[in-house]
Amino acid sequence: MYDEPDARDEIDASLQEIYEAMFVTASPAPVKAALEMLGLQPGTLRLPLVACDEQERTFVHNALARHGLLAEATAR
Repeated sequence: MYDEPDARDEIDASLQEIYEAMFVTASPAPVKAALEMLGLQPGTLRLPLVACDEQERTFVHNALARHGLLAEATAR
């Protein structure tokens, strides 16, 4: 968005679903789940935070898939 000031609103609007997925539960659990899905190793959460449950992981996975981000992860 920094390099494309005229497209900032459009870029931001296109990322709303990803924003929602990253806060489907207490952060940073969804962020770490997304990083795992992208093939990275983000490490574990410390209590009182817990990992995403299956429903939350599915929500994150579907958002990433709809934006074509998971295909890029498997291409690495």
